[in-house]
Amino acid sequence: MEVILLISSHLTYKYRPMVSQSQPTFAQNSAILELEVKSMEVKISNYGQLRDVNATDGEKEIFNVIMEILADEGIDTSKFSLVRKSDNYVTVALLLEDPGQLDLARIKFTPRAKWIWTSYDGKVKIHDPEDVRDYADAFLNDYQQHIDWLEESYPELLK
Repeated sequence: MEVILLISSHLTYKYRPMVSQSQPTFAQNSAILELEVKSMEVKISNYGQLRDVNATDGEKEIFNVIMEILADEGIDTSKFSLVRKSDNYVTVALLLEDPGQLDLARIKFTPRAKWIWTSYDGKVKIHDPEDVRDYADAFLNDYQQHIDWLEESYPELLK
């Protein structure tokens, strides 16, 4: 992809490849490139690429609770990881070589913002890491949707 930009006092360009709504969200090949020129400052962000997690203690605790929820249902959690693909939140992802990562949930737990996101419930405010137990069905539903999609699209990965 080639992008030619004419610099003005304020310009923002975002590029996101097309992603089908019927497919789960992937980190691989789904980066957003954002270029912002403002007052002669240039900011380039590449969302979607793996980077240092730098999760808060609360975000780590929420990840552990989600892993407990999945493990209690007999789900192998060894391929799940907490990853950062955005400046604004961390992602609970199922790591696969191909097709990439499947996002199970997003977490933001800081003094100012406390929420989780699943495709089942959307964004939900929480007050304590243990509150995520109230959304066990959402995590299990999202996981099952990913597995159903993998069985249809990449059955060899589930053998």
